Amino acid sequence: MAQHIPILFSGGTIGTTIHGGQMDTDPAASLALLSLYRERKDALPVEFTVVKNLGVLSENMTPIRWNELLGCLREILQNGETYDGIVIAHGTDTLAYTAAMLSVLCRDVPVPIMLVSSHQPIIKEDGTPNPDANGVDNFAAAVTAIAQGIDSGVYVPYRNKRDGQMYLHKGDRITQCPVYSDDFSSLAFASPKRVKNDTPPLFTLPQWQDCVLMVEPYVGLNYRRIGLDGVKAVLHGVYHSGTACVDDGRSDYSLLTLAGRCSAAGIPLYLSPAKTSKEKTVYASVPALEQADIRFCYGHTKEWLYAALTYAYSADLTEEEIKQLIQWE
Repeated sequence: MAQHIPILFSGGTIGTTIHGGQMDTDPAASLALLSLYRERKDALPVEFTVVKNLGVLSENMTPIRWNELLGCLREILQNGETYDGIVIAHGTDTLAYTAAMLSVLCRDVPVPIMLVSSHQPIIKEDGTPNPDANGVDNFAAAVTAIAQGIDSGVYVPYRNKRDGQMYLHKGDRITQCPVYSDDFSSLAFASPKRVKNDTPPLFTLPQWQDCVLMVEPYVGLNYRRIGLDGVKAVLHGVYHSGTACVDDGRSDYSLLTLAGRCSAAGIPLYLSPAKTSKEKTVYASVPALEQADIRFCYGHTKEWLYAALTYAYSADLTEEEIKQLIQWE
């Protein structure tokens, strides 16, 4: 029996063509992807249904666009049809964030969801296939995985340029591609906890809100300049040693200043990836952070944690439900 796979083209490089030296989304690229796949010797007898083409460059993905994408997924899953899997064509710039978001929300979806991308347009400016692009290979790997009966979940098949190998990343472990790199990797220690089954699933989730502020540390970060209006939670990153500036808590450059502001406003502050002094030998700055109203998180990618927190505070989960999801110290 032929496989039945709906495809949602969100946009990105895999859905672009080149005109005048610039890449932009084009429905013609979507048709070309299916055509080039069917021309392969390893092509499988699959029935593809193109659901929608959002035409969004990956860097332009926003919470509003995510809600649009989720709306399309709801339509696919609630139309009464039977599918073997779902493919979402997506750009590379924000791929890891969308994969993380879907990993959080689509735990109740009974079929695998594959995000496929391309590091270059699959069609050259003269209209001929681009042999250097990995998009068709990534798409073929997604179709094959679905046909072979891979378990439900969110996946990213991607052939790295560095070694030419095809990798199948889990959506909750893949991390952002480095700047000007064509290679993705997954975080080895990432092992996100699963959400309780009685928390709101994809179909009942309210609109994805812009409610989580993510902050990365750098020398000179002035915490007084950070606005907290409309923020329900703050996710703060760390330096490679799991540290952040405390500066004896006496200056605007100390994370303790932000922790005090958040605590006064009733806004939870999450620090990740960070371990407490109970778990390992730490620098002297860490115990100072432990004394503040800060939640230490470890074992997640920043992309997954951002998605999980945004989900939690968009859905108004209880404190206990959030802790079961995030598992902080």
